[in-house]
Amino acid sequence: MIIHSLGHNYILRFHTIFNNYPFLTAAQIRVVGGRTTCSGRVEVYHDGQWGTVCHNAWDVNDAEVVCRQLGCGHAESAPMEAYFGKGSGVIWLDEVRCSGAESSLVECLHNGFGVHNCNHGDDAGVVCSVNVPVRLVGGSTNCSGRVEVYHNGQWGTVCNDDWDMNDATVVCRQLGCGHAVSVSDGAHFNRGSERTWLNDVRCSGAERFLAECSHGDIGTSYCSNEDASVVCSGHAPVRLVGESNDCSGRVEVYHNGQWGTVCDDDWDMNDATVVCRQLGCGCAVSAPVEAHFGNGSGEIWMDNINCSGAELFLVDCSHSGFGTHNCNHGEDAGVVCSGAGQPPKILLTSSQSTVLPGETIEFQCSISSDTCSTTDVHLYKNGVSIMTRSTTANQKHAAFMLPQVDSSNQGNYSCAYSRFTRSSSIGISVVTLPKPNLRMGTTPSWGQSVQMTCSISTQYLGGTFTLQQLSGSYRETKAASGTSADFTIRQVDFVHEGSYYCQYQTRVSSHEITSSRSDTISFLVAVTLEKPLLTLEMGKQASWGEPVQMTCSISTQYLGGTFTLRLVSGSLTKTKRTTGNSSTFTIPQVDFVHEGSYYCQYQTEMSGRNFSSPHSDFATFSVVVMQSVACPVFCSVNVTYLMTYFFPVTLSKPHLTLETEDPSLGEPVRMTCSISTQYLGGTFTLQQLSGSYRETKAASGTSADFTVRQVDFVHEGSYYCQYQTRVSNRDFTSSHSNSVSFSIMLSLPQPIISASGPDGELSWGPHGPEVPRGQSFSIICSIKSQHQGGSFHLIFEGSTESWTKLAINCSASFIFTEADLSHKGNYSCFYKVTLFTRLFTSTRTDDLHVTIRELTWMELSRHIVSAHPLVTYRTILVLLLVSVILVSVFLRKRQKKHCGYVVSEEYCKCPYCCCRPKKHVIAGKGH
Repeated sequence: MIIHSLGHNYILRFHTIFNNYPFLTAAQIRVVGGRTTCSGRVEVYHDGQWGTVCHNAWDVNDAEVVCRQLGCGHAESAPMEAYFGKGSGVIWLDEVRCSGAESSLVECLHNGFGVHNCNHGDDAGVVCSVNVPVRLVGGSTNCSGRVEVYHNGQWGTVCNDDWDMNDATVVCRQLGCGHAVSVSDGAHFNRGSERTWLNDVRCSGAERFLAECSHGDIGTSYCSNEDASVVCSGHAPVRLVGESNDCSGRVEVYHNGQWGTVCDDDWDMNDATVVCRQLGCGCAVSAPVEAHFGNGSGEIWMDNINCSGAELFLVDCSHSGFGTHNCNHGEDAGVVCSGAGQPPKILLTSSQSTVLPGETIEFQCSISSDTCSTTDVHLYKNGVSIMTRSTTANQKHAAFMLPQVDSSNQGNYSCAYSRFTRSSSIGISVVTLPKPNLRMGTTPSWGQSVQMTCSISTQYLGGTFTLQQLSGSYRETKAASGTSADFTIRQVDFVHEGSYYCQYQTRVSSHEITSSRSDTISFLVAVTLEKPLLTLEMGKQASWGEPVQMTCSISTQYLGGTFTLRLVSGSLTKTKRTTGNSSTFTIPQVDFVHEGSYYCQYQTEMSGRNFSSPHSDFATFSVVVMQSVACPVFCSVNVTYLMTYFFPVTLSKPHLTLETEDPSLGEPVRMTCSISTQYLGGTFTLQQLSGSYRETKAASGTSADFTVRQVDFVHEGSYYCQYQTRVSNRDFTSSHSNSVSFSIMLSLPQPIISASGPDGELSWGPHGPEVPRGQSFSIICSIKSQHQGGSFHLIFEGSTESWTKLAINCSASFIFTEADLSHKGNYSCFYKVTLFTRLFTSTRTDDLHVTIRELTWMELSRHIVSAHPLVTYRTILVLLLVSVILVSVFLRKRQKKHCGYVVSEEYCKCPYCCCRPKKHVIAGKGH
């Protein structure tokens, strides 16, 4: 509930509180992304768009409701974590908690539409048992026609886009109609009027059910072509001819538009068993041959039949092929069965046919004929098989149980143990009551009546409605008038405030049924007081020292309250209790402090709660002073009279002007207060509104100048002024002037940025400091300011990172212990300081460009020496010695090169011997 206060009128606005479980139809749920029409990611249609379901608390009970709603049998699993892929768009449901008996997912408990803490990685899914019914419509038999599938409670067609023999094979297998003979366009069997459920079906031909084949999203496709159709080989009809009953005689098969006989080659009891089963004629008693029941005529369709005895139809047995034989009609085969197959009987063994949600229904299907072997007995709902039980030979009963039924279990039930013997039907009605609707008239005021109407949409009339206060004691029950009832609460009081709901109760077939609660509606009791009227008994002027009377009145039914009179800009307040609707206030001797504007209010109490009216309009008066002056009035007796007259002393509101706007710290601020008046010679007072500054100056004419020297932050804020003067020995003060405000401005100088090396020195290039790689360096920021205690902020261009250091003596050093190429770039800094809780920031310095370069040999040597002096001196000596040796070898090789011939090493004792040939210098030769 929402309460709005307008002035002092208490106005209630109420809204209906919807619970979190609105009802949606079964057509508003789908599964997406699965391999079959009965598996995939769960999606719900709400508020004009599809959305997913979060897997929090998701389990097989929730999946069971989804499978039931889709007409997909029972739940096999409840995959989570976006098992069928992530959805998109909104997530509609979270924390879904189903008992498993609900007929729709949105009937389960959940957080409410759109309320979740999930993402699409948490999308929930289902895998159902995939027993989506399939039928063929429009053909001459139930094994040919337009393909239709049952989904979401209705039959729909299949589009023939990509439809081929593999798809037809699966349909024929699922229907038990043999193999696929052909696929036809929908025009051959007339186009269906239902919606198209499937498109782009692609079967491999090995699937058990059509729903297992890949296909487009169910129900979302548009079919531009015809409906898909199938012609299956079917279970060719069989009949027995030549006897007085239908369960013995010559075997004939219908094929290619005409009846034909069966040759007795290889004919035996296994073949007869299949014929009796197909005809529903019990067990095979014998398998006569040689035209025992007379010669047939026309075609001999089948020969060399070899059945195992387990087949459902004769054409399922191996044979030579239709029309292929080496027989004549003297070899026609026959069958004698135990008896005609009688339809089974279905009984309701649990309770009446009208049940409540949550009850259990039990059926018993009684078989009158001898079944001879294990037989599957089917329970049908509205013509669709929903459950199967296997019976052994000669077993006469099959039991079926539907636990915890709901509205989805309502329908006509029958049973059968063959395709051609169906029992009669039993209608089951599951009585459910929808949620009632509760609505309220206008918002009630205290003492008035409030009316609420509870209604329900149901066929079960003659019940009662109950209105219940949610957190109070109010409860009322009324007989329904049709599908609704009106409730009236007379003279509402505050105990009636709060939330209400209603329920509907009725009796159906000895069952007491109660609906769920309606949505709640709430209201507050409103007490509305009108604006009072304040009247002055005299005019707008009152004589000083005389009494003044004011009357406050109100038009209301809520009497016995109090009136309060208040002076707007003074301290005068008077309160009077009254038994009527008005009260008169008297000021016995009016003074100047009493002049001004007045208003009044009315207050009353009801049921422990206080209510106040809005303010009345203002009533204003001024106080006038009586003065005596002498003026000659000449009469016949020459007597001078004193004439007495009244005049008001009123001062207009002064005007305050700020001469200096946004002054800097320490500068002067000048303000001028002026007034338009004839009463000169007074004083002006300048007053800081929220501070202690106050100054009074004698007026110079009709104005006065005020100067605040060296302003500080304590001077910031708003100021006003007043004018005071004395007239006829009485003091008069004007009202406050307009207010003016100013703030202190602080201008910080631009800081200075510089760089320094480890020894205080640093080489500078054309663009700025150049720092050898690996060497430490510092960037120093400083400022010339008297405002210390701030901080410097160093900024590196091209990086989001910055460094901050507290200022010491108005400077700060940022140390880089080892320079590398990442430090190359532009640096700048600025200064921040907080004064009197206000933050001031300087401008940024110019950019300082830092260059990082490689060390020279001399710098490297100095660096190494400074780091390891003892080791370095030894290393340098070794390097010098090696250098001398290398130079010597080089010179020696160079001299050898100039000799022009090779000399044995033993004669080259000096660098020049190879250039001075001697005797026997070259082996075997003398010179």
